[in-house]
Amino acid sequence: MWYRTRGGRLFNISMSKLWGGDYRKVQTVQGTFHAICLPKMWIYGAVIKMGDVMVLLRVLPESVDIDLESLKNDITEKIKDLCKINSVNEEEIGFGLKALMFQVIVPDEEGKIDRVEGAISSVKNVSQVDTRDISLI
Repeated sequence: MWYRTRGGRLFNISMSKLWGGDYRKVQTVQGTFHAICLPKMWIYGAVIKMGDVMVLLRVLPESVDIDLESLKNDITEKIKDLCKINSVNEEEIGFGLKALMFQVIVPDEEGKIDRVEGAISSVKNVSQVDTRDISLI
């Protein structure tokens, strides 16, 4: 294992100095370290929480005659348990057709964005759902 002090000096500590003999314990090392590199080290029972993802979704209604306000309320009701809705805007497409732009925040987990898209697609009067942008936050 390598560690770097605040002064920038790089030192090597053998794992036998850290290893307490029991696989659940690691001994304390004296000193303050700026960075520690642990190549090929397994940490059992560690839980790594991923960040969140901001997703911009474009929702197209089935026709020009659809009331966008009621469609927005239906979609919001459907996805409120899956993600946090940051904002909802209308975007002019052309020939009187408007799309709803949903900016949502989703946990960075596998399949989470697909579930949100699927929930939106299942709402009545929704023609198409497109993911326009994805960004880690």
